[in-house]
Amino acid sequence: MKELNTFRQFNEGVYDIQLTPEQLRTEFYSAMKTMDKALSKSKGVIPQEQWDALYAVVTKVEDVAQYIGD
Repeated sequence: MKELNTFRQFNEGVYDIQLTPEQLRTEFYSAMKTMDKALSKSKGVIPQEQWDALYAVVTKVEDVAQYIGD
């Protein structure tokens, strides 16, 4: 998680381009596709409880992303 937080801090303010809601949804869906691949590769490798928690995060992002711009 430390690496992710460092990445987030490093990238704050980097993207000044205004995106449409549809473009933002596409960005989130692209990221979710990457997360889905990582989840499928980690199934059976990490403890089920951790996998379930990660899956819940991806599912929550998907649920919310569909409403961007509504």
